[in-house]
Amino acid sequence: MDSVFDWLVGHIGEFRHFTYVVTYLILVISGAGLPIPEEAVLLSSGYLAYEGVTDIRITIPVVLLGMISGDLVTYFIGRKAGHGLFRHPLLRWAMTEERLERIRRYYAKYGKKTVFFSRYVAGIRQASYFMAGAMRVPLKDFLMMEMLAAFSTGPISIYVAYRLGAHIDHVLEFFGRARVVLLAAIVVGLVVFVAWHYLRARNHTKPIAIGDPPPKGEGKDQSVKNG
Repeated sequence: MDSVFDWLVGHIGEFRHFTYVVTYLILVISGAGLPIPEEAVLLSSGYLAYEGVTDIRITIPVVLLGMISGDLVTYFIGRKAGHGLFRHPLLRWAMTEERLERIRRYYAKYGKKTVFFSRYVAGIRQASYFMAGAMRVPLKDFLMMEMLAAFSTGPISIYVAYRLGAHIDHVLEFFGRARVVLLAAIVVGLVVFVAWHYLRARNHTKPIAIGDPPPKGEGKDQSVKNG
């Protein structure tokens, strides 16, 4: 992330009269899938404010607007082109109707939580928001959870780089490590989540052996019928 940070600081700083516009556009393109780490953009925005190139009071709302706009682009691409893409011959073998139906049920039940937590992981975020649009997650639900997640991360990263600009190397090192820890925690959480649902589904479909006691209430109903 250090090299991307240095590149952003060097190039965005050159557009002194258009720094906010350039920052906004980079975030929109990044949110739509361009492989630029969003965290690097947030930290470089805070550092530029520390250097006096920009005003922190303008930087934070501009960055938030860029984050939200980029995610909305991905959402609407999925909403507009998702179903047509899944019907393409190259993807139809992987995205069968059965799999799509499982994904629809998942987003119907966990869509809002997925939108919120996906924001913290680049790469996963774009795919998740594309699927949220394709699976027709309501726009108001998507926007509400996306904004909650953006507001919980964006201003903090910017302000830390702004206040600790003199120690920006340590800030970059800290955020790099925190990103790895967060990704590991999310992976572990996903594994636990999938394993729990698998075991739960397996228990629900467990066959009843001959001689096992009848399910609760069944014997009582049978005795009433016999009476």
